[in-house]
Amino acid sequence: MYNWKNRGLIGIGLFAGFMLCIAALVGCKDTEKQQAIARADAAETQLLEAKTQLQTAQGERDELKTTVADLSKTVQDLKSQLSTIGKLKDQISTITKERDAAIVQFKEQLSALAKERDKAIASVTDAKAAIEKMKTQLQEQVQKFLSLEEQNKKLQTMIDELKKKPEIPGL
Repeated sequence: MYNWKNRGLIGIGLFAGFMLCIAALVGCKDTEKQQAIARADAAETQLLEAKTQLQTAQGERDELKTTVADLSKTVQDLKSQLSTIGKLKDQISTITKERDAAIVQFKEQLSALAKERDKAIASVTDAKAAIEKMKTQLQEQVQKFLSLEEQNKKLQTMIDELKKKPEIPGL
């Protein structure tokens, strides 16, 4: 930051020097007076140049302050964006982990379903074989039943014929 006290002191010092030069001119001869006036003019020119340089430096300082403020705001914006990117990265990481866990779970469920399907197919195959066996057994039982029914009819016919015959005594 610019020190205004030093600026005031410099101005006072230059003014005092200028006044000393004028005082010296009053007591000097013409050539000395002219030299002193020339030196005073040179000092005044230097003072004006110093003031101009000071104003230029102050303008540059103000521009630099503005630039620094803009850069500070940009840095803050970048920090905020970086923080947001970090949060997004964390969210993406969490989502990726959840996705991977879901894929593993889905694969496990798919494997379990495949096992269940294989068991169901095996059960259906066993049931088909049992049905075929029972069908064969049923056909055999039906044949036996029909055969027994036929024998029963023959026996009934014989019984009926025997009932029609006279009875034989002694039997």
